[in-house]
Amino acid sequence: MIRAVFFDLYFTLIRYEPPQEELEANALRELGINTHPDVFGKPMVIANEFVVQEIARRPLSKRPKEQTIALYAQFQRIVLKEAGIEPDEKLVLAMLGKMQQFKTKLVLFDDVIPALQELKSRRLILGLISNVERDLTATLKELGLPSRLDIVVTSLDAGFSKPQPEIFLNVPA
Repeated sequence: MIRAVFFDLYFTLIRYEPPQEELEANALRELGINTHPDVFGKPMVIANEFVVQEIARRPLSKRPKEQTIALYAQFQRIVLKEAGIEPDEKLVLAMLGKMQQFKTKLVLFDDVIPALQELKSRRLILGLISNVERDLTATLKELGLPSRLDIVVTSLDAGFSKPQPEIFLNVPA
């Protein structure tokens, strides 16, 4: 019998507003390349998966600044290449600069609250396990999640990242 359900945070419970695809298209437009946000759906999935795998391999907090910048540059190369745009270094660097200028906020996906309410009504324990390396208290409060989650474990708390088993072993019984 299922007693608990755990969620990841980014792209499971929350997303960026405006969406990454829109920001990518806007940045390229400012650089003279006209594209539509729809072009970046699959490229973003592929590039975000690359970042997830890299962070699982070695968290950002354990990388020198140059390696972190290189990781984001590679993210941008993947997005551009997968979208059919030649990712020359000048464009990649310009995109990194543009993306840093954009302001985003984190918002819940529309189905999160109803899904959590339904699972709570089944008396399930609800939790969050995330590779985030910072305190999420303020972010979760702003999103209205603390009262809906029984357990929150982050890489900051556990000292490990998914998929390392130690992060899961830090979940209170």
